[in-house]
Amino acid sequence: MAVPGPPWRLGRRLSRRGGNFELVLVTLADGREMALKRLAPTMRARDQLSQRLIAEGMLQRRLEGCEGVVQCYSVIEELPALFLERVPGGSLAEINAFVSLPIDAALRVFRRVSGAVACAHGRDVVHRDIKPSNILFGIDGTPHLADFGVAVRRGARSTADGWDDIDVGTLGYAAPELLRDPATANTDTVDIYGLGALLHELLLGATPHMMHGAESEPELRSRIVGGATRDLTPRESELSESHRRALDAALAPHSQQRPQSVLELLALLDGA
Repeated sequence: MAVPGPPWRLGRRLSRRGGNFELVLVTLADGREMALKRLAPTMRARDQLSQRLIAEGMLQRRLEGCEGVVQCYSVIEELPALFLERVPGGSLAEINAFVSLPIDAALRVFRRVSGAVACAHGRDVVHRDIKPSNILFGIDGTPHLADFGVAVRRGARSTADGWDDIDVGTLGYAAPELLRDPATANTDTVDIYGLGALLHELLLGATPHMMHGAESEPELRSRIVGGATRDLTPRESELSESHRRALDAALAPHSQQRPQSVLELLALLDGA
């Protein structure tokens, strides 16, 4: 979809993304609405963040036509800014704060997101930050995978030149190897772990690793990096055998023990 040139009319801020970026409603000259992603006002002198935003847009442009992926229609390097598909129905994190999805609905969301991840992998893009706040819903209730801010090309060492990827991924959803060394965590199995963490929360209402007692975030991080298996929850009895096998496989501490593709993970989920 082409983005016509200025004038564009900027509207309200839709959200902040990690403190460094913001999404703003923009109305194009032809009346269409999109989401404009740009640096937050206090970050606009940060050249590395500008590089990172441009790199994000270039990667997301590779996913044109991927069903279930928020589309990036244009990268304006001189601003810099990304013109993104507007997905106005809220995030999965916002929904989870109020209600637990029935298992059939949860699995529909998971399969749709898994399809989006599979399409990205088919184009050599690894997302690296799959979590409920990055799953956005359209007006019709269809989920979309958003925010490719820490995504990489498969095998690449960072999101953008000069960016050292110190803070990549989200504790509770990030694979152990991503927490250990983001520069080398660039394979599909990083996202398989992220999908496993998402499935765990959808089915059991909690992330795979919770803080124990007075455990701090650094201690939790160290436990995950050290190879801890997922925490068992009071709702384990609600899982079918195939669901349990899929969770245990996707959340294996070592990447070679996980399913090596989204299709393998879905086959486990289906009991194949």
